[in-house]
Amino acid sequence: MQSINRVTLFGRAGRDGEVRFTSGGKAVTNFSLATDRSWKQGEGDWKKETTWHSITHWGEIHVSKGDTLYVDGRIQVRKFEGRDGVEKTVVEVVAETVAKIQRDAQPPAAPASRPAPAAPPVDDDDIPF
Repeated sequence: MQSINRVTLFGRAGRDGEVRFTSGGKAVTNFSLATDRSWKQGEGDWKKETTWHSITHWGEIHVSKGDTLYVDGRIQVRKFEGRDGVEKTVVEVVAETVAKIQRDAQPPAAPASRPAPAAPPVDDDDIPF
């Protein structure tokens, strides 16, 4: 069975992007992105939930706190040992595309150069119920 790891986000930068360079000179930009979800609960009370995402983009880009951004990439889970000797786990989005969006605009369509993968055929034996 084919698997897909793809995430598309539309939100606000939570901090200025931080550009660093590897020992080989390759740029990497890190920033946080906030996405919101709203829903109506009960007799009309609206609830709002904000989710914060850690974004890594291999390349040098300028991101300012508050920018409205479209981000397309993949989810990555990394484990490392912290300075305190304790193993840490980080979930981040490795962005292939980061685009600034005007506040009233809609997110751009997915890049045409990367067609969506064809869904694999489903056999009755693949269905878990």
